[in-house]
Amino acid sequence: MYHYIGIDVSKKVLNVFDGKKDSIFDNKENLSSLKKYLKKRYPDFSSLVILFEATGIYSFHLKAFCASHHIKAYMINPQISHNFSKSLGKRSKTDTTDARTIWEYHKLIDEKDISIPKGRPGDHNLIQLSDQLSFGLKTTAGSCQSLGRNKG
Repeated sequence: MYHYIGIDVSKKVLNVFDGKKDSIFDNKENLSSLKKYLKKRYPDFSSLVILFEATGIYSFHLKAFCASHHIKAYMINPQISHNFSKSLGKRSKTDTTDARTIWEYHKLIDEKDISIPKGRPGDHNLIQLSDQLSFGLKTTAGSCQSLGRNKG
């Protein structure tokens, strides 16, 4: 028997629902706080299945975490998750609601589609690059706005 964990992934945090309790963890490399939480509740990771939306670079830490700890996962296409949420009549769009909806999705998946993800060594570099680009764009935009104000 598996224990399912639904996780809504965002840039900064992971909203987690384990079927009973909602929790929030930082979405950082190694996910040490999530690991501590899971170890306390599920000493044997072989019974765990983590469900989450495949959200590009934001889900890399979680995917790598599952791969390195041999945790089974099921990655949901965001459009399918959205349609599933609509079919349940979920109108409010919050990260907690999303984590609970993702957890509910476990009732529909076929066991043969659950697997340990394959981590790629360079995935964390993409997250760092994205953060650097985002910072650079914000800095450039701020500089351009300052130049526009100083023209007067």
